[in-house]
Amino acid sequence: MDERRWGFEEADDDELNDLLEEPPNEGITTDLLLGQDPDQVVTIGVTSTGDVESVQLAKGWRSMIDPPGLPDNVRQAINAATAQALAVQTEKLTDLNDHIGDDDFPVGASGSPENDQPITRDYAIQLLHQVSKDLDQFMRRAAAITDTTTAADSAGGHVVVSGIRRQVRSVSIDPQWAGTARNTEIESELRDALRAFVDRSTTGELTKGPRSAAISELMGMVADPQLTIQRISRGTTPRSTTHEGHGQ
Repeated sequence: MDERRWGFEEADDDELNDLLEEPPNEGITTDLLLGQDPDQVVTIGVTSTGDVESVQLAKGWRSMIDPPGLPDNVRQAINAATAQALAVQTEKLTDLNDHIGDDDFPVGASGSPENDQPITRDYAIQLLHQVSKDLDQFMRRAAAITDTTTAADSAGGHVVVSGIRRQVRSVSIDPQWAGTARNTEIESELRDALRAFVDRSTTGELTKGPRSAAISELMGMVADPQLTIQRISRGTTPRSTTHEGHGQ
């Protein structure tokens, strides 16, 4: 797990603190993390991993704001909820780093007793070349996802959500529909579009970091330096010494 801000890298600490303020949750009995806009018009509940589970509009919200202004309230609420999830994930990562030990370090084939192949100069150069190639491939895949604007709409077609990574940059809602539709209908389409946006913004396996046989091999060398030194020693021992001894 990496220490990313899910698209909030450009937000300063004050902005994140504002997003992390606990929203009022009167009448809401849930274990979800709640995000709310400053006007308290929209409340969005997400899981600790940022998956959208609920969207709730305040009763009589049309008397609090004009319907055309609802998209901005939704944007503020979802980003506040995502920031709550980010805080939870960051805390878990900190706890993991505090308790991790050598036995938890991910090792590859070189960390097992069965693989004690001598490390020669050519072997090391080839391994580093492959690691560099695998890292480049990973960065290209990650960039294609994390640096691309993602957009998703609701099944009903009245709501469109777009942003980069998990940060919502804009929300579009049909103003005429928002002015006349029932709250439950609006909440349903908002939830639908936000879920689709989060799904498309999720990096999936990329969140585990770069992985390949060569990377695991190198990480295994770092995890078990004693074995690595032994393998290097065997790899640098001149082969001619053994043959000369048998010829005497």
